Amino acid sequence: MGGRGGGLELTSVAFPDAAAVRRLAQRLAAVAGRRLDDARPWVDARLPDGTRLHAVLPPVAVGSTCLSLRVVRPRAFTLAELVAAGTVPPGGDRVLRALLRARLSFLISGGTGTGKTTLLSALLGLVGPDERIVLAEDSAELRPDHPHVVRLETRPANQEGAGLVTLQDLVRQALRMRPDRLVVGEVRGAEVVHLLAALNTGHEGGCGTVHANAAADVPARLEALGTAAGLDRAALHSQLAAALSVVLHLVRDRDGRRRIAEVQVLERDASGLVRTVPALRWGTDAFVRERGWGAAAGAAPRWRRVRAGPRRGRAVPPAWRQRGGVVSGMGETVMSAALVCAGAAAWLMGEWHSGARRAHLLLAGGRNGGQRPSGMAAVARGGAADPWAAARRVVGARRRAAARGARGVGAAGRRRGGRGAGAAAGTAGPDGAAGPRAAGRRGDRAVLRARR
Repeated sequence: MGGRGGGLELTSVAFPDAAAVRRLAQRLAAVAGRRLDDARPWVDARLPDGTRLHAVLPPVAVGSTCLSLRVVRPRAFTLAELVAAGTVPPGGDRVLRALLRARLSFLISGGTGTGKTTLLSALLGLVGPDERIVLAEDSAELRPDHPHVVRLETRPANQEGAGLVTLQDLVRQALRMRPDRLVVGEVRGAEVVHLLAALNTGHEGGCGTVHANAAADVPARLEALGTAAGLDRAALHSQLAAALSVVLHLVRDRDGRRRIAEVQVLERDASGLVRTVPALRWGTDAFVRERGWGAAAGAAPRWRRVRAGPRRGRAVPPAWRQRGGVVSGMGETVMSAALVCAGAAAWLMGEWHSGARRAHLLLAGGRNGGQRPSGMAAVARGGAADPWAAARRVVGARRRAAARGARGVGAAGRRRGGRGAGAAAGTAGPDGAAGPRAAGRRGDRAVLRARR
């Protein structure tokens, strides 16, 4: 059977027996530098011309050796060619260009043979020539048309069990190469932990592919991979919400045509888990907008305006421009106004605090030096609309306290037979009224009661 781009078809190639197929598989594995025998009855490798080799020997393959060869196109497709082939709908290339220009992190999901690698190679060709792309793959299949690409490939262990290089190792080493774009050919294991960590530490514009039945299943798929790597559910969803922005899902029709079925964006629900929101779906004439394209998600708008291709003011999600996107002049104006308001509020709170402190010292101690209390302090302490209402209440309380003290001293002197003046020495005046210290203490107590 052979793949010609339109599905599987029967060919006229035949082998004399099963042993001939086994020998061919073993020779191809030797060319790729891999081992294929009864001790290790399968191989997954890349031939020098880029062809993907996979072979399984009996008894794992029942009946005969199973040999699979996936021929890789020597040149990557351009985005215009994908539009002409029907993979991208008309006008959809502008959305994809805006995604790359905004340096957003995205994943391409889909089943086997849906064109994930083909689309990813085409999109990486749109990256600016001054950016460095670092690829980490199990088998080097990505061939972006870009002048600055660093390609890393995994390696199996040798016969002694040494020399194993996993995709997790490659992602960790790729982070030390100062990548402008970190690309994981296929996220399928523990490397998801390092990828999410990289996308949360300043490595913008990262991308990769993942196997999933639908775009809505991508969070669950990544959750399963992260759990197997020892990352708990809450931590994975927290990192996923901050790291990933968009999911492009590919399908393959019954007639063999590959196309972008839907585009979804990620958001967190009330429980803190990440879910996908449909934004665009396939349309014959163009992408059809869904509720995630211009509708509100919670209290914040889901999409805003940035420049997309030759058309200005095209709507794309806010997450599509939060990392390196074009900020509109209105957004800058609103931000400046918010900063000015915040500064003014901080100044007013400082004035209120200092005014309240001055009022406390002024009214409690009675040492105003003949100055009138500030209006802000009087309002803060008295709670009245009139700034002098609190001061008038305090003065009245002090006068009433002094009058009550004078009456009390006079009555005590009459009961003691005129000894009131001597008993009140230092606290009462010659006319029987309360002295300055006693009246002051009573006035302070009255002030405290007035405050309460």
